[in-house]
Amino acid sequence: MKLENLEEQNRVFALFKGDPKTGKDIAAHSFALAGPLYSMDLDARMESVKYFYTKVLPRPDIIANIEYDRFTDFFEIHRKLEELKVSCPYETIILSSLTSLGRKAMNTMLNTRDAATAQKKNRGGIILHVVEDFGGEANAIMMTLDALMVISLKFNVNVIMTAHIIDPGPGAYRPTRTLLTGGKKIAAEIPVSFNEAYHFYVKTSGGMEMSSDDDLSRRYEVHTRSIGTDWASTALALPDRIDFTDKLLYEEIMKHMKKEE
Repeated sequence: MKLENLEEQNRVFALFKGDPKTGKDIAAHSFALAGPLYSMDLDARMESVKYFYTKVLPRPDIIANIEYDRFTDFFEIHRKLEELKVSCPYETIILSSLTSLGRKAMNTMLNTRDAATAQKKNRGGIILHVVEDFGGEANAIMMTLDALMVISLKFNVNVIMTAHIIDPGPGAYRPTRTLLTGGKKIAAEIPVSFNEAYHFYVKTSGGMEMSSDDDLSRRYEVHTRSIGTDWASTALALPDRIDFTDKLLYEEIMKHMKKEE
């Protein structure tokens, strides 16, 4: 293939990461403005998404454009991705979250162990994880990422995966916060798969100790480039920081993109 024949595709393969309750899922589902959106709701967050776009920032157009499913194990997730590799009528696919994906993969392996192995690997009646389980988690995550990449490239679809982060351990060689997964190696490999990686956080100001939450001012922001211990990156013409408080992140991104045209 010749590079000069490569057509530009208007899609993102993005990782939305940050601490819990920093607006990752709300921001991701704003991409329903681009067209039909399918959400793989592993974290059971759709109630909060519906509440936000119904009560906080009413947008019936976004609600109407979202379909979702919930999954009990990794086998169900894999089957759905195989279906989407054949036919994908959506403009955006969301998987929320990476942390729950890893947990469902681990639980699936526990549930499929034979009785003899399960009996050996338990303590007080609780089945324990073994080293091989973390290798299985890594394989399950990479299988999922590979399938999402195939779908994204084949159908020119946006893909967004959300993820939680953890602080570096004491004495860490690289004091950066990493993704929350069972295995450390896979947590370091995952970011390479994405062409966009945004860090979400809540900026608070005002208020005093023992005061009510009403005294606090909260701003929901996203970093598109690394700052301090939190890494991020973008290949788009975006500012280093975007404030999406009571706004739609998708619209804010499109505004900056149009400025560069």
